[in-house]
Amino acid sequence: MITVDVEIPAALLRQLDPARAEKALSSATFRIGELVQGELQKSTPRAHSPVIWQSAKSRRYYFWMRRRYGLPLQYTRGSDPLSQRLQRSWTVKRQGRTSAVVGVKGIKYAKYVQSEAHQTRQHRATGWVTEATAVRNVARSGDVERVVQQAVAKEWTG
Repeated sequence: MITVDVEIPAALLRQLDPARAEKALSSATFRIGELVQGELQKSTPRAHSPVIWQSAKSRRYYFWMRRRYGLPLQYTRGSDPLSQRLQRSWTVKRQGRTSAVVGVKGIKYAKYVQSEAHQTRQHRATGWVTEATAVRNVARSGDVERVVQQAVAKEWTG
């Protein structure tokens, strides 16, 4: 499982009225999680060709697996029987009172596709967004501040 935690710093929490802040920040962290999820679910370009194998062993395993299941040797994105539909599998869940977790569960190969620490050269060359890049993109967009301001404004005026 790959997860991305979205948390509001404790220093900010101390500056706000606790009764209203918790509800606003719960809403904001969930929305920020949705923004990260959206980055992770963006379409990727066509696979890099030729394939950049991690090792001779991974290449042999790939072809062995395709033959084992009687599949064509060429992977077909979006409709391949061995695909676990990684892009669509990202979810956001509340964790605690003021944080959210963006994660994917049950996808055996997720870390090799979208984890910055484990992403294969093939997936990097193809342009798959890693979890760290998704967080950086959201942070740079200015959306975090906007989402927090909207949540706080809604709580104080609503």
